[in-house]
Amino acid sequence: MNTGRLVAPVEIPDEIQEEEVNDFDMGMDGGIEGGIEGGIDSGNSAALLGLTAGGDDGGNVARVSSIKRPKLIRQVNPVYPPVAMRARIRGVVIVEATTDIYGNVRQARVVSGHPLLQNAAIEAVRQWQYEPFMINGVPKPVRFVVNVTFNLQ
Repeated sequence: MNTGRLVAPVEIPDEIQEEEVNDFDMGMDGGIEGGIEGGIDSGNSAALLGLTAGGDDGGNVARVSSIKRPKLIRQVNPVYPPVAMRARIRGVVIVEATTDIYGNVRQARVVSGHPLLQNAAIEAVRQWQYEPFMINGVPKPVRFVVNVTFNLQ
């Protein structure tokens, strides 16, 4: 895990628990134990997060009031590879996908699954369409995981 770098979530939680302000020590004398060498003169965690005691966040903190999960609105079924069909291979291919602000899948990569089924899964997922991921009514790109199931009929 690379700390200090923002990354898109792989999964979107159903519910986000609200933290109390008391979880952050706003006035600890001597700074934060195990904090940054040289630190910030004020020595409080709010300053480390870019917040000020007066509540002015200077535009650095996103305020979230509502989140809408992306909803699949168009799903293209994968084309079963003939070699996999003859070998009677079935299973699930797990794909990590990223949508743009319009809900189009822009990137897709295989996380796991049978090698003979992977290309078909990627080709199908790239054609899927989602409702845009919304934060406070503003569409945002999002990364998430989908399962593509291959069953012999």
